[in-house]
Amino acid sequence: MAPSEKKARAAKPKAAATPTKAATRTRKPKAVEPPAETEVRSEHVAERAYYLWLEGAGGDPAAHWLQAERELAAA
Repeated sequence: MAPSEKKARAAKPKAAATPTKAATRTRKPKAVEPPAETEVRSEHVAERAYYLWLEGAGGDPAAHWLQAERELAAA
């Protein structure tokens, strides 16, 4: 091997070192707020209004609904 060939081989740039992995942060889970206790779901109101109707409570469906809302909000 001639001296010029050795220089050519030595002149090649070395492969870049693999970059180190940066430390990643772990995210804190977001706090999930529970639903408000005073919030009455319409499904519950509808079910209670139905039972009021079955019990023979007087009034129309709107009156049953309003009474069911009052009862569930007080509970």
